[in-house]
Amino acid sequence: MNPPYVTKAIILAGGRGTRLGVLTEGMPKPLLPVRGVPFLEYVIWNLVRWGIRDIVLSTGYCAEAIRNCLGDGAAMRAHLSYAEENSPLGTV
Repeated sequence: MNPPYVTKAIILAGGRGTRLGVLTEGMPKPLLPVRGVPFLEYVIWNLVRWGIRDIVLSTGYCAEAIRNCLGDGAAMRAHLSYAEENSPLGTV
């Protein structure tokens, strides 16, 4: 019997990125550019490359900026949905 294949993913993209200092003032760390492309896009492209197209982004800080940048994911051949943390719950 073959093991079940992973078909869905969740990406934790809600932190403030305080250790990155001024780089994340007003911009969530997943959208920081790497060679001109938001880092989060690289993560999504790699998931899609391996056949994972149903992706949930767990967002918090600047969630609207992430949603505005990536939309529904169609441009990356993915289906993105969002789980938004309305108020910071902290880090354990």
